[in-house]
Amino acid sequence: MKKQLPLLLFIFLFFALFVQTANAVTISLSQVPSSIGVDSFTFTASISGAATGTNYLRVDLYKDGTSNYFGETYNSSDWYGGSDYTQYLPVIVTSGKAWIGQIQARVGNPTVTQYDGTGVYKLRLRRYTGSGSYTSTEADTTSTIVAINFPTSTPTPQPTNTPAPTYSPTPTPKIPTATPTVKPTSSKLPTSTLTMDPSEREGGSNQSALGNQITPTDVPTLSSGPTTAVLGASTHPNITAIIFYSLGGVLFVICGILLYRQYHGSKSNEPTSD
Repeated sequence: MKKQLPLLLFIFLFFALFVQTANAVTISLSQVPSSIGVDSFTFTASISGAATGTNYLRVDLYKDGTSNYFGETYNSSDWYGGSDYTQYLPVIVTSGKAWIGQIQARVGNPTVTQYDGTGVYKLRLRRYTGSGSYTSTEADTTSTIVAINFPTSTPTPQPTNTPAPTYSPTPTPKIPTATPTVKPTSSKLPTSTLTMDPSEREGGSNQSALGNQITPTDVPTLSSGPTTAVLGASTHPNITAIIFYSLGGVLFVICGILLYRQYHGSKSNEPTSD
């Protein structure tokens, strides 16, 4: 039994090395540019020993000794550098055959933590299987030194919310408002217009009628005693009325004379007693 133990160990190691060699995936890169700038770049990759299926290829750029990866890979339709592995370049590999193709990449928009300026960096190719798994050791074997000359992005300072200064309003002195003095108005009576009755007018008469406007100066001064105002009375003597009353007075005097003479005449004709 002791003699067979070394033989069993040899057989075990042989099969272990054989199986590991058979299942190992080999990735090699060629035509990698020695210097990378703002523009995109292209290199050739070769994959062998992988099982049949769809793999997703991602280009990593990083500083040696760090795990701050950056870079963007072209997936045949757009540039991508996120965490969704299915958005990277899809390739179909066949077991027992090597896949050879070109991969396009660029620096992209790294943060200050990922890219600290121009210098020497490393480039590697990460291979995701259809289930999303990958091997860091496999990717590290593809690492190649490159010089990156890419302008460092200056972060834009964010505006801070500075509270606005508080101003105390200065009291405005009150200006006294001048009160206008009300002047007493004239106590003139309003002008009124009275119209004379048309029956009181005489044809061809040039006398003034009450139809004329009476100004306040024409209004008589009121006395303390009772007065009677006659509407329609003229302020000037009526000539027709004077003539009428004069003729009436003359007729009255004549009638008085005639009555007087008739009275004395009849008295003188009476017989006297002896």
